[in-house]
This record gives sequence, structure tokens and C-alpha cells, in this order.
Amino acid sequence: AAELERWRAENRQILHFDASAAGRVIEVFGDLETATNIGVVVPGITNDRWNFSDGDGGFRGNARNLHDRSVELGIDNVAIIAWLGYDTPDGADAVLRRAAVAGHDDLIDFVTGMDSMSGRRHIAVIGHSYGSLVTGMAAGVGLEANEVVFVGSPGTSLNHADDAILKPGGSVWAGLAHAD
Repeated sequence: AAELERWRAENRQILHFDASAAGRVIEVFGDLETATNIGVVVPGITNDRWNFSDGDGGFRGNARNLHDRSVELGIDNVAIIAWLGYDTPDGADAVLRRAAVAGHDDLIDFVTGMDSMSGRRHIAVIGHSYGSLVTGMAAGVGLEANEVVFVGSPGTSLNHADDAILKPGGSVWAGLAHAD
């Protein structure tokens, strides 16, 4: 409770906070009420509520930086959501699909809720590392997103980009660094 109160005192936009187990936190950067462009960032392994606010780096910092850079580039009405809405795996559990199987339905429900809010919205879901597996599993059964983006992905569960079930005309993107 003290942690959540501290975040509220910092005027942070916390959509969801669950302190049980490793915890779940969903935070928004930007104005979700007026946003027509929404990014939902899905994290990889070892992210939990205990390290959610660590410094300027890490998962939350990357989501905030994505929002700030989008604004600098002139993207109108943008909101970026740091979606720690599933229990990320740690260590050796990362080679298993357990966390992705358990979490992809929650991602589907969350994105569906974003899509049903008033107005027409462009939604991009960005899966980083193990978050790519969660995102890919969600897209494989139907995700109300215009785009999915895989960054630092160990795999997505999709055999081909065409296997992603997205909004009509949806796109699948994959980031690749020279050392990948």
C-alpha cells in the first residue's frame, strides 16, 4: 500500500496494481483518455513489481522513453502502456512456455478493453524478449491490435507473420540488431 501511495504522490498513472506474489503493475505514459495511438509494451523475464521502478532504465524506463520519443517525433495523441500484466519467468523457467500460456489471455483481454474505449484507436503491441512469446501466443488466437512488434525475440509461437490474427490490415514487425 505504501508503494502504491508513493507512486500516486508522484502523479503516476497506475491502471492496475496487484501486490500478490511477484505483483503486476500497469502504468500509462501520456493521456489515455484522448490517445488515438496506443503502444502496449510487454516485458520479458525477471520483471516484477519489485524492480518496476528501478531508475531510468529497465522496462518502465523504456516505455517512458518510447512515449517521450514518440512525442518528439510529432506523433499526435500517443499513450504508451508499460504492461506488467503477467507473471514473468525467472532463470531456467524462461525456457518454458508456462508464463506465456498463463499470461497471453490477460494480454488479449487488456488490448480488447483498450480497443473498446471510445473512438477509433491505433494499437501496437510491442513484445520484448520473452514478452514476444506472450504477444505471439495472443496474436495466434486473435489480438485486437493494428500491429505487433517483436524486439529481442527468442520466438513467438507463430510459424509465419501471416499466422497472426490482428485487426484487418494488421502488420507484424520484427526488430533485428546486427549481433542477433
